Amino acid sequence: MNVSEIVSKYENQSDAELTQTVVVNYDLTQAILASHPQMAQDAGFELFDPNWAKRYWRNIAGEITGINAYEKIYSWAVGASITNVATLLIDHYKLPAVALSAAVALAIILVRAARSSKDAPKA
Repeated sequence: MNVSEIVSKYENQSDAELTQTVVVNYDLTQAILASHPQMAQDAGFELFDPNWAKRYWRNIAGEITGINAYEKIYSWAVGASITNVATLLIDHYKLPAVALSAAVALAIILVRAARSSKDAPKA
């Protein structure tokens, strides 16, 4: 399956189902935690669940894109396609093919978090 086919398969899944897909993938989980060790130590959050995503989506989006400006990273994230975010995750973290589904699931989680961000810039 290619990234677009996996997006079609996962885009309507619940947050809990997506979180489980990410958590069980060792390669992606370890890549994120190696890059952001504070995430594993942050009490009160389950890794990759919606609350975690609301707190950390900017960190990951900024890292995979190189965008650091607050407003620009928000604009990028809410306008990004799931396929593009998943591809950036795979390329940035040098993930193996077996992590493709988990990367798509995490991309969906991150984009959902960005789009529902309460501190989004006002138009």
